[in-house]
Amino acid sequence: MATRKNKKQQAISTTSSPILASQNPDAEIGLRDSIARNRACTPVAARAIPSVPTSYQPTNADVRRRLLRVVSGELSAEALQALEEIVRNKATFQKDLGELAPSPEPAERLLARVREVDATLVALEALLQFHREIEDIALSDVVHLLEAANTEYEHRVSRLPQLATRYSALARFFEARSAAVSAGIERSRLAKADKALKPVDSAPPA
Repeated sequence: MATRKNKKQQAISTTSSPILASQNPDAEIGLRDSIARNRACTPVAARAIPSVPTSYQPTNADVRRRLLRVVSGELSAEALQALEEIVRNKATFQKDLGELAPSPEPAERLLARVREVDATLVALEALLQFHREIEDIALSDVVHLLEAANTEYEHRVSRLPQLATRYSALARFFEARSAAVSAGIERSRLAKADKALKPVDSAPPA
């Protein structure tokens, strides 16, 4: 049985052809350009995704870890193989393991439930990966547009000071971006300085 990770990779690689945004004339779709092609993909509308059951109440993660027997991803496939084994031997299970063995009746239902949940998770993870990429592309396009707008804004704002009020959010974005870049450069400089000050371990004597 494939592990959940392998199922996820298979699902992503075999996902049906992306839905293209036919109403987006600005999208440049090239067979060899995945970004241009993905830019033209239509996101799935939030209203098209089913809501969780109204009876669902999230449980605190610490509580789940304390109360549940958590199975790691590496062991989930092995657990399901063991469950499948019980289902196969359902007719003789209690005779094989004795009168104190648990009832095999829930095994088939649990196996079907876990398989259904796993299949759903694979589909959701593929959908999430898709939306994260097209969001990255859309935000990059946003920045390209803002950069072009800001270039012209900076050329004109000294002569037309009223623009500073009308485009204050545009100015704030570039001020914040500049500050973030400066902070990143400073963190990198301090990290390099700290690394340079650390003593180098001397080589052991031959």
